[in-house]
Amino acid sequence: MARLKLIDTMMQATIGVAIICLIGGSLTHYVREGISLFAGALWGSVNFYLLKHLMQNLLLHKEKKYLKLIILFSIKWPLLYLAGYGLLKTGYFSSAYLLIGFSIILCMIFIFGMKKVLSTGVNEK
Repeated sequence: MARLKLIDTMMQATIGVAIICLIGGSLTHYVREGISLFAGALWGSVNFYLLKHLMQNLLLHKEKKYLKLIILFSIKWPLLYLAGYGLLKTGYFSSAYLLIGFSIILCMIFIFGMKKVLSTGVNEK
């Protein structure tokens, strides 16, 4: 279960970076870009959170809670992606900054993965 804690830490770090970018954008009069980046990061974190719970219920639990799986599937695919489409179609959010915000979670996965690899060291034969 320590690996699942790592996923939660990655999501918290993603939201933390997005909040810093939101504050920085607000201070430098790039509020729209900061909000777009924050919205993309929030959308990506919710997507990753739902994916984590789907995989956890599908793979780790011996007894499947089918109602919970159906609810998670119905939130993730139609509702979450419809919300992402809505973010793009409003015209307020910059699509480039939404994409950058969504990519922050991928950068955090890479950073935390490299940290894990470098902290364990290389086993030489």
